[in-house]
This record gives sequence, C-alpha cells and structure tokens, in this order.
Amino acid sequence: MKIMHRERISPATCFILIGAVFLIVCLSTAAHVSAAEPAGSIRVDATPTGGDVCLDSPDNSGNCIAFDSGGFAEFFNVPTDSYHTVSVYLDGYRTYTVSVYVPQDQEVELHADLQPNPPATTSPIPTPQTTTTPDFLQGLITAIRNLFSGAGPASTGNPSQTDGAGTGVTGSSTLVPGASSNGKVIAAYFYLFDPAYDAAISVQDQIPWKKVNRVYIGFATVQDGVLTDLPAGSSAEETAQREVNEAKIRNVIALCRQGNPDAEIFITSNFGEGMDDQYLQAAQDPRKFADSVVDYMKEYGLDGYDMDWESRQIDDYAPQLTTLLSTCHATFAAAGNNPHGRPFGLTHTVWPGVESAQTVAGLKESVDQINIMSYGPGDTYDLASYADAYYQAGFPYGKMIGGVESESGYPESGGPDTQASVDAKCAYVKANNLAGLFEWRMDNDMRADNGPPTFQVTGWMSGCLAG
Repeated sequence: MKIMHRERISPATCFILIGAVFLIVCLSTAAHVSAAEPAGSIRVDATPTGGDVCLDSPDNSGNCIAFDSGGFAEFFNVPTDSYHTVSVYLDGYRTYTVSVYVPQDQEVELHADLQPNPPATTSPIPTPQTTTTPDFLQGLITAIRNLFSGAGPASTGNPSQTDGAGTGVTGSSTLVPGASSNGKVIAAYFYLFDPAYDAAISVQDQIPWKKVNRVYIGFATVQDGVLTDLPAGSSAEETAQREVNEAKIRNVIALCRQGNPDAEIFITSNFGEGMDDQYLQAAQDPRKFADSVVDYMKEYGLDGYDMDWESRQIDDYAPQLTTLLSTCHATFAAAGNNPHGRPFGLTHTVWPGVESAQTVAGLKESVDQINIMSYGPGDTYDLASYADAYYQAGFPYGKMIGGVESESGYPESGGPDTQASVDAKCAYVKANNLAGLFEWRMDNDMRADNGPPTFQVTGWMSGCLAG
C-alpha cells in the first residue's frame, strides 16, 4: 500500500486562509442584513399622464423611468426615513417637482397635477388695483385649454386685522371637490371668538352645510414651534378658556359632519400681533411643526390645515414661509389618509398687495391651493388683477381660490360683496379654471343688528359655482 504524505501548511498561510474565510462570512452577513433592511417605494401617477418621472435623493440620483400603459410609475427599494425629490416631465407642461418623505417600509402614493406651459404673451403683467378682463377670443382659448388640463382646490384669508377677518389655509390633486360642485371648491370660514358664533349656533339647524364642500375653522395658533389651541398660556383662566374653545371646534366639526358628510374640514392657524416671531421660530424646526400639525388634525379628525400667516414683512420671510409649507406638504403626504380617504390638505392665505407675485409663485409646489383675500366689490383687492399677476409669475390658476367678503360691517374695498360682485368673481373662476371661491365668514354672513346670520352670500357663491 502506497502512503500519501500531506504537505505541511505554514503558520502564515494558515493565517491568510482564516482571514479570507472570516472576510467572506462578514461580507455575506452584511449583504444579508442590507437586504433585510426595510425599504420603501414611491408610486406615481399624473394628470395628464407624464412622459417620464425621475427620482433624486442623496442615495439615488437621476433614476428616471417611463410611465407604464396604465399611467403609473413606481420606484422600489427606496431608502426610508428620508426625503426624496420626484420630478414629472411631459412636453408642453411645466415640470412637476415635489419633495416626498418615505417612512420605513411603506409605499408613498403621489399624484402629479401637471400644469400647461403658459401661452407666450407680449402683454405686460397686470399691475395691482387694475382690473383686467380677457377679451372673448382669449377667454375661449383659456376655457378650451383648461378643459383638458384639469383643476385643483384652494384656500382663504382676510386683509383686515381690526375686524377679525383674516384667515388662510394647500394646491394639489389630493383635494377633490364633489361632482355636485362642478369640481370647484366652495369654502367658508367659521369663526369661534365673537358673538357671531353664538348667533349662528342659535340657528344651527339653518346652517347651510350642504352649500359648501370645505369649512375652515378659525383659529388655532402657533406657539413654541407647534400648532396648538387658543389661548396658548398655562394659567388656570387660559386653560379653562382653551377647553371652551376646544369644545367649540368639536361642535362645528360635529354639526358639519352631520349636515354634509362629504365636506372637508380644515383648521386655520391665526395671524396678528406677535405671530411673526412664532412662525419664524417654527421655521427653525419645520419637521417638528409639521408633525404637530399632523397630530392636531388626527386628534380632531380633520381633513387639512390652512396657514394664515399675514404679515407686512411676509416677502422678507419668504424663505421661512416656503420652508414651513413645503415641509408640511411632504409630511402630510406621508402621514396616511384623512377622514375622506385622501392625503391631508394644505392651503395658505394670501393678502393681495402685500405678498408679491414672486413670493406667491415660489409656493407653487409647496401648497395644494392658496386662498386669495380678494374681498369686496371694489378694486382694492381685485381678484382678476392679482390672480393674473400670480399666474404670470408662475403660480397656476388651478391652485387659486378667490375670496368673497360676507360680513355686513366690512369697511374696505366697497364693503361686503354684492350678488353682482360674487357673480363676477364666479365667472372669472370658471373662465380661467381657478379652483373655486371661499367666503369670510359663514357664521357672520350678512348678520344685521346682532341677529343670526342670513347665509345670503353663501347662497350666492354656491348657486353660481354649483349651479
């Protein structure tokens, strides 16, 4: 029998082999752990269907894919707990870009409402205080173009702080008015803090909830970087008053849900003296603020949030305003659905003549809609002049909501709106495919001699848009 002799392995060779085996095991384990990490996905559809869509993030730059035959595109294995930029492209339309937060191990659904490129024009941008009326041909072209481009919902506000008529509330495809409104937002603010609230509640069976499809409750406030109820103090008196106001909010929600289950309900954060510092503080940690808004909406069972940051320095604060709204927009998209099964909505109130067209245009990807405080029949806050200026600067008509003033004691711009001025604003909304109209304020609608509201303006607004 022949004996086979094994060669002796040197200590150095043995060390190398052991190291190689250890390295292979480590790499294999790391790959397995990496594959096991929860990954998210982003599912995108667009109206009209986009040509292609790109995903950009620190971990994934320039990943572009086409929409499938069903009009959808989906990015898989997206890193979670982080923000990603989604851009949708289609010839003849403006690029749609939004920042999306992807929670751990979740799919985020995104609908892009593409806006057509504005027609080439040599006309000057309309200046404030000048009413511009498109001629018949331009109106016909605009109507035909908008017929195929679609529109989205809108928001609120009030320029006069002395009479308590300020308010504001986002424009995207997440907000879907019912068929009974011809696809238009018909919104009204409901105020909590003066005798008009009690007068309206005294005739609560007459409140025409079915004539609107969105209600804004005014107000909550911003304090120490978060959204909270008024008053924000901690004294016994303030705590007791806050409980009263919380009960009012829940009462309005219950009455509206009972009277019109299809109506959206938003909470509005307030304006006024000292609020600039509070909004600026919130902008230092925008994610904390956005999370607090989501918590607030879920606590009350609300559909959306309206920011009424009215300030004469608003153009100076445009970066902070944009930061707050864009962070809310992205956070809402990742927060699940509101009580109507849609993403939470976001709107912002715009004070005509104070917020520049450039500031407004910078918000086009950060909100679902803006509420233009175009109050009264005069030209001080003329809807057509300002809406045209915002559009020329780059903000889409389909994300604008025009404003109507219904308080009988309103002192500016010719007083409260008349039936003729409401009809004129309604005609402009239809001709230019704006998102709709809102009213400040339903609880004080043509309330004379301290009696209950008559809801007259609510009826004019609803009759024109829904009729």
